[in-house]
Amino acid sequence: MAQEGALDVVFVVDETGSMGGQIAVVQNNIRSMVDSIRAMASDSMFGLIGYRDHSDKWVVTVHTQLTRKISEVKRGVKEMAAEGGGDYPEAVADAYYPLPQFYQLVRLDWRASSTKTAVFIADAPPHGVGGGGDSYPNGCPCGVLLPT
Repeated sequence: MAQEGALDVVFVVDETGSMGGQIAVVQNNIRSMVDSIRAMASDSMFGLIGYRDHSDKWVVTVHTQLTRKISEVKRGVKEMAAEGGGDYPEAVADAYYPLPQFYQLVRLDWRASSTKTAVFIADAPPHGVGGGGDSYPNGCPCGVLLPT
């Protein structure tokens, strides 16, 4: 059972080109959420993962490993940029599943005693769930399908 106040929060953010009009708002909202959560839960840690699509130079990146240092999280937020993405669906599965060659979320240093939360921020579905113009209509090319 999680200890009172022990909270690990990871933001998982779509950084494809379609987020271009929203990325500054997303960055401001993440900074605000981190400040608000820390004010309510002093024993909180934060991480930040960005993902794009399989046609981009990178698919998943860990901007910030889980940390107590708000300045590190905000530095990671500042690094975020909306680019790439070849079709409407994106590489969502790659940000969530534990295959070591692709997946990052479970490789973060989650605390055993914490409540674990992922905040997913996106404007497009994963591959294989019916998004228009899907280059991978049968799901992620790594073979993982997200539940629908």
